[in-house]
Amino acid sequence: MKKLFIAIIGLMALAQATNAQEKKEFYGVANHLSLGVGAGTEGVSVDISTCFSKYLSLRAGVNFVPGINITEDIDVEGEFHGHRVSSDLDIDASLKRTTFDVKLDFYPFPNSSSFFLSAGASFGGEKLATLSGHSDEAEKYINQLSDMGKYEGNYYINIDDETRIPIDRNGNATGRVEVSKVRPYVGLGFGRHTPGKRIGMRIELGAQFHGTPNIIADNAIGNINSAIKGEVDNDLVEILDKMVVYPVLKLTLCGRIF
Repeated sequence: MKKLFIAIIGLMALAQATNAQEKKEFYGVANHLSLGVGAGTEGVSVDISTCFSKYLSLRAGVNFVPGINITEDIDVEGEFHGHRVSSDLDIDASLKRTTFDVKLDFYPFPNSSSFFLSAGASFGGEKLATLSGHSDEAEKYINQLSDMGKYEGNYYINIDDETRIPIDRNGNATGRVEVSKVRPYVGLGFGRHTPGKRIGMRIELGAQFHGTPNIIADNAIGNINSAIKGEVDNDLVEILDKMVVYPVLKLTLCGRIF
């Protein structure tokens, strides 16, 4: 953690140094356009920016989170076809998503520093993760019913009296974790996206306010989100319940187009 903090401070200092020498007449409404390519907790990003004055610049971009997969086991308590089901539900989560953002950067000390404050919003990418689960115990009961010629085709794990998660004949369930479609953003950092020189670098720390993530099972009956959190004892579920803010750390290499 200490090494990460020292590295961030070093990158901020480097970004500050590469952007310190800027001419006053350089800035004006849409005088220049720049392209940035970055990487961080939002994924791989590509954005464009233009400056309005030495105090303000506007940028818009797109972020791609690669298909990172996470595997977790959660304990499910429920009823299935007259049988009490108490087993692990194996969850495979994929974090792949695409988001768009628009941000306004404000430089309070333009003559002496490239420090900036940023505000804006992120759009789309409300599907924070896709989920696929499997219950060995439910699959066992389905196979028993099938062997007896009593397979009916539609089965659910009943979490409580009002909430049911549908599963297929192999004991599989699908779902997703969703957040708000529009997420306000605030941040700060060092470096100009439209650099005085042809090439510049910037580092940014910020936060997206996406609200409490909702767990949604495909074709479920009832409020899966509250039922799961009430019945399931798992660290992943507890983290999702408290993760109302998405942290942003991004390092961007910027190049002035004109």
